[in-house]
Amino acid sequence: MRGFLWFMLIALVAAASVIKPDLAAHRKKVYELSTGSAAPPAEELAALPEWKELTFRDFYLLTATQSTARNSIVSYGFLRHIAVLDREWWGNPSGKKPEQTE
Repeated sequence: MRGFLWFMLIALVAAASVIKPDLAAHRKKVYELSTGSAAPPAEELAALPEWKELTFRDFYLLTATQSTARNSIVSYGFLRHIAVLDREWWGNPSGKKPEQTE
């Protein structure tokens, strides 16, 4: 029984490392949840200037995107599931507060 549990644990770790989401999947999910509209084709989506502020982090079992200006996690992914933590990042990737006008 112990051997079977070790086998299942190793199989789960191997599967998680193979089917983790890539940068394109993170971009698509962040765009869709932040704007409320369907994402454009991958080439057009990758060309948007907002992505310059985003760094892709690839850990062994999960992936994440981090805002370099805000120094915060925007999204993380595990086993093809992506969760967006900072939906307001899209409208203000630099993290600067808007100027107040009088």
